[in-house]
Amino acid sequence: MSTKLDLSTYSDTSNALRKILIKQRHELDYSQRHLAKKLNVSQSVISKIETGARRLDVLEFMTYAHVLGVTVDSVMDTIQNALEAPSEQ
Repeated sequence: MSTKLDLSTYSDTSNALRKILIKQRHELDYSQRHLAKKLNVSQSVISKIETGARRLDVLEFMTYAHVLGVTVDSVMDTIQNALEAPSEQ
């Protein structure tokens, strides 16, 4: 993992996080609207998070992960493993 602070919502790390959150939402068979209701936000907030138009702060991320039934540690480990894995070419 790079030590450079990348503030882009489209960085490799941000992309990996979004993929994990979307995958978990699909595994739970939650629509964006259903997840939004559980998080007490609008569906458009979920859409923006999943497309990278909006970032989660750490406290939002903790709640988001909890609602999806995953731990913050497991998500971070998955991201780190994905970023360290050799790229398929």
